[in-house]
Amino acid sequence: MASRAAGGKASPTTAEDTPIGPTGRPYRGFPTPAPLASHGPARIISL
Repeated sequence: MASRAAGGKASPTTAEDTPIGPTGRPYRGFPTPAPLASHGPARIISL
């Protein structure tokens, strides 16, 4: 796997800059969503 990543296309960030996630793949994260002013009709089902 490491040879594939090293021989792939050039990326804007280096391997040292990108943290590795729990699956062994690069973790890119998610943007923080905007705060909600209200919420919709949610249903909670407990099993």
